[in-house]
Amino acid sequence: MLLAHRWDPFTEFNRLFDAPAPARARTLRFAVDVYESGESLVLEAELPGLRAEDVEVTVHDGVLTIAGERKPPKTRTEARHHVVERTYGAFRRAFVLPENLDPEKIDAQMTDGVLVVRLSRKAEIKPRKIAVSGNGGAAA
Repeated sequence: MLLAHRWDPFTEFNRLFDAPAPARARTLRFAVDVYESGESLVLEAELPGLRAEDVEVTVHDGVLTIAGERKPPKTRTEARHHVVERTYGAFRRAFVLPENLDPEKIDAQMTDGVLVVRLSRKAEIKPRKIAVSGNGGAAA
């Protein structure tokens, strides 16, 4: 005997809410723009919902690292969620810096969820002529 199964799209849709999202889809990844402005290299990172104290910017051995953590709102830890598209958790991105940047001259500002890191170029070392002094006499 062949049993017919009636397909219900709403049942399938509701099943999506019960299934956990894959781990790779839950990784917090933020958008970054990098551009040159005058004598600086500027990196802008979108980190909506974060404050300056939630973000750490470090530089070591020519690598700039942006790290932090976005925590879920405390008011929703016990809630029954229907859709969760926003990602939470720790994040980290690293950028290899060009050699012509000065690691001692880095400025980072966070405004309205946008982190702006400004990296200054090293002062260009130009050859300079050294004056030779003497008494004007010929060496014997």
